[in-house]
Parts: sequence; structure tokens; C-alpha cells
Amino acid sequence: MDDATLMLIFSITMWLLGFIISAIILWAIVRGAVLSALRKHSEEERHRLKR
Repeated sequence: MDDATLMLIFSITMWLLGFIISAIILWAIVRGAVLSALRKHSEEERHRLKR
């Protein structure tokens, strides 16, 4: 393989790796926000039902 082919393979691999890592980070952020909202909603419902 020549240098251009190796550079193309390396570029595609790095792009895919960056995309996968970004998707995992985004999933973790969204999951944390949803769990936080559900926890807050559950607490508010608990207080509302006690009244």
C-alpha cells in the first residue's frame, strides 16, 4: 500500500472513532438529563400526593 491509501484509511478510522466517542458522550449527557428530570418529577409528585 502506498502513503495515500494509508492516509485515507487512517483518516476514515479517526473520523469513525471520533463519531463513536461523540455519540457516546452525547448519549451520556442526554441520559443524565432525562434521569435528573425524572427524579425531580418523581419528587414533585410525591410532595403533591402528600398534601
